[in-house]
Amino acid sequence: PIRDFMIPDLPETFNQYGLFGLEQKIVNIKNDTINQRIEKELLEFKGLVRKIKKNKIQVIYVNDEEEEDTMIVRIK
Repeated sequence: PIRDFMIPDLPETFNQYGLFGLEQKIVNIKNDTINQRIEKELLEFKGLVRKIKKNKIQVIYVNDEEEEDTMIVRIK
């Protein structure tokens, strides 16, 4: 399992709905500084699965004690 705190936030957006469902997404430009920080974090995010070697990956997950942990998985 993974938890939401392990994944960076997305830039703040709002959904605008009309008679036929979602019409458009509106980006909140009031918090431009926050959105710039969030975009930087997204660009720096390495992901929760990384290739280590041929046929080996590293997976970041939450263990039974609710702590962030890693495991190496061999893929055949």
